[in-house]
Amino acid sequence: MSPRPQTTRNRTLGVKNLPDTQIVFIDTPGIYKPDNMLGKYIVSEALKGLSNVDIIYFVVTAVSSIEEHREIISLLLKAKCKIILVINKIDIVQKQMLLPIIEQYSKALNLTAIVPVSALKGEGIEQLIEVTVEHLVYGPRYYPDDIYTDQLERAMCQEIIREKVIKYTYEEIPQSIAVEIISWKEKNRSEISGRNKTLILIEADIYVEKDSQKGIIIGKDGSRLKAAGRDARIELENLLDAKVFFKPFVRVRKNWRRDERALRDMGFK
Repeated sequence: MSPRPQTTRNRTLGVKNLPDTQIVFIDTPGIYKPDNMLGKYIVSEALKGLSNVDIIYFVVTAVSSIEEHREIISLLLKAKCKIILVINKIDIVQKQMLLPIIEQYSKALNLTAIVPVSALKGEGIEQLIEVTVEHLVYGPRYYPDDIYTDQLERAMCQEIIREKVIKYTYEEIPQSIAVEIISWKEKNRSEISGRNKTLILIEADIYVEKDSQKGIIIGKDGSRLKAAGRDARIELENLLDAKVFFKPFVRVRKNWRRDERALRDMGFK
């Protein structure tokens, strides 16, 4: 997760298991007008998410204008499934401000439900789950109870690393960053120090498009890269339940977002 917009690049599947219900969520990138090959890939991934689902969450914020979403609304008008409008960031506006928002979107779309939420504070999330369960189509349980995502460990680790780098580069270069794990070695620590916990040695390349961007990521005396690497290592250890030795490298790959071969090498197919 990142507070920066348009940083999701792949469809991600998440599973929530309830006593008598399994909800399979598909998180898609945002839909916008792309200006490079990576952007075209991202939007195509988002559009795929509009098909073969029972419900679409149309997520807007309480401070955005409906005019910003006209292109998405035109796509949703063609959707053949239920649409739930999720109005996020209700914690930063007065409740009466929600009424005109609800009225505008109700006129623009045939909505199944409208649920105001605050993702930051967790408000409205339980109601959203209840409404979702109410409108789901009956079907089989697709995943075992212990599965919560379809993402492989390495893909999840790459995204964790990218999120930490974005965190420390603020608004400067979030779109120009890609991460590729180039080495993953696991060792039993009992062989090294008598401890039982697994040791995982991870090396990752962090790609940018320009030499100046490399300097931004590294920071003065390597401060930014060290901070991002520290935060990534801590989260990787929690995810993998192992001791992690993480070694990042920052590399320049000129205009990789416009390079078909580069995108293919990085897993954007």
